[in-house]
Amino acid sequence: MVRNEKGQFVKGEKLINLTGRRFGKLFVVGLDHVQGNRTYWKVRCECGVEKAMRADVLKSAKSCGCLSKENKYTTHGRSRTRLYSILQNMKDRCYNPNNHAYALYGGRGITVCDEWLGECGAENFMNWALENGYDENAPRGQCTIDRIDNDKGYSPDNCRWADKDIQNYNKRCTRKIIVDGKEKTILDLHDEYGISITTLRSRYWKYIHDEITVDELISKDKLVNKAHQISITVNGITHNLSEWEKETGVSRKTIINRYRKGARSYEKLFEKSR
Repeated sequence: MVRNEKGQFVKGEKLINLTGRRFGKLFVVGLDHVQGNRTYWKVRCECGVEKAMRADVLKSAKSCGCLSKENKYTTHGRSRTRLYSILQNMKDRCYNPNNHAYALYGGRGITVCDEWLGECGAENFMNWALENGYDENAPRGQCTIDRIDNDKGYSPDNCRWADKDIQNYNKRCTRKIIVDGKEKTILDLHDEYGISITTLRSRYWKYIHDEITVDELISKDKLVNKAHQISITVNGITHNLSEWEKETGVSRKTIINRYRKGARSYEKLFEKSR
């Protein structure tokens, strides 16, 4: 039993809740209305179109109608290409609440531009990709779509093709480093100073919490950072960290931390912690 438009119960198909279910490219948002003994559900297609569809029609549907329009791509084999999959996955992240990444994309307002949706969307996207650096022969993870501004959606003016390192350092959670009074990411430092991301990342995590100076972080020379390589002279006596640790009983980490903070006397460098 279901209610009609006047709120009266009428005999007809059982009201089975279809909310959250998928039918081909269609995602059921919720109940739209009841007309006579028929129920109509509000659906959202991967192409971005929203419409009301009758339950009995919906169960056999595959799209809002856009699928037939995209057949011209499938006849050319485009639907099986990696580039076509990238577009479909992009739309799924933005418009399918059941997608595991939806909260990071559609859930916070990230959308796909109109140019890449609808009847000519796939063709427009593929043409843009091939004209803007997409390499179909690149190894997996070396040519992925990346949004320049993570708070904006997918569009030609906000997307680029990037490798995994650039993707990782363009995330919202990427840590920022203050260099010369300006907030920068490791990717920024890589672009500015020509030092590999791997080297910068290693230095940053090894010397986190201001244990490394800016000059050391962006130095193009290999840093001396092993205990037996770092020598400190105190009262005219020079030992490496390992030797000072053995002689004083103070850990190498404590010694180098104190030294970096300006301690130079024997008392300040090797004072036993209470």
